[in-house]
Amino acid sequence: MIRRVLITGASGALGAVTTRYFLDKGYAVTAVLSSMHKRSLLPEHPLLEVAAVDLTDEAATFQLFRQQINLHPELEGVLLLAGGFAMGRVGAADDAALQQQYRLNFLAAYHMARPAFSYFEKTGKGRLVFIGARPALVASAGAAMSAYALSKSLLFRLAEQMNAATRKQDLTATVIVPAVIDTPANRQSMPGADFSDWTPPGHIAAIMERLFSAPASVPREPVLTLYELPDP
Repeated sequence: MIRRVLITGASGALGAVTTRYFLDKGYAVTAVLSSMHKRSLLPEHPLLEVAAVDLTDEAATFQLFRQQINLHPELEGVLLLAGGFAMGRVGAADDAALQQQYRLNFLAAYHMARPAFSYFEKTGKGRLVFIGARPALVASAGAAMSAYALSKSLLFRLAEQMNAATRKQDLTATVIVPAVIDTPANRQSMPGADFSDWTPPGHIAAIMERLFSAPASVPREPVLTLYELPDP
């Protein structure tokens, strides 16, 4: 049987690379975009199915997931790669800034993760993978992007709760935390940076795919950092 995953944010810099990586590995992929206008950013492939939804809309996201399960009950994992970014220290993080980042980075993940988690609980197996952020773990790194760091921090708590609830099942939730992702846009915005410390999107995609092959006892810890944390 062909293995199937669903990927949100599939047209983004990380999402597009991840989609291609899983297709190359023989997976069937449901690529979820914010708009079908972004379909051209993905390859034509017999194992690729494309859908569009506003992930901040709970009802629409739930409906899309139910449609996918009806079509593909063999779904075994969801990669939650959609998100957004904004600079701004605590003093600039007013309600509007917080709510925007909360919707983009937490609700957009939660609205898909919640029905997926419930479905995987019933089937007894599944993989949920979130993309975290170093600023959400290291206060000094998040000081200049307060709303972003706060919104991403909720993903860690969500993964912990999911793992605590499913210790006897082949069901795990993992938050992958890269360094700066090495994309053309990031290089252009930070031309003086040391790119050697950045994380290639293909490396992240390979680690995500590895989680699907490992038994649940291996990826049970919810946080997987792809860089060295500073000494406390």
